[in-house]
Amino acid sequence: MLILDNYLYVAAWGLTTDWSTKIDGRLYKINMDSKKRIYISKKPLGHLDGLEVDHEGNFLVSDWSAGIYKITPTGDTTVLYEGKKGLADIGWISNSKTLLIPYMNDNEIQGI
Repeated sequence: MLILDNYLYVAAWGLTTDWSTKIDGRLYKINMDSKKRIYISKKPLGHLDGLEVDHEGNFLVSDWSAGIYKITPTGDTTVLYEGKKGLADIGWISNSKTLLIPYMNDNEIQGI
């Protein structure tokens, strides 16, 4: 989750009741006043976990099972990085434009 302006941004894992995912997660925002949910990603993406904003205002979102997505504020989505399973919360270092990618299953961190 991330708060920008008057919105709470959520990178959602998806719909699950028993640890299996029935519908993949999406990136959305919630207006803090009206509580209205607005989808940013145009379609479900995966098991979303980490969320950061880059130097251009794009959202960087990790998918536990697949890699990193770059999502523009208008919802256009591209795969930024294809990784292995276990990709968790990510970190953005703005001055070097480096994305830190932790792999929980392997106890390692990679920078791209």
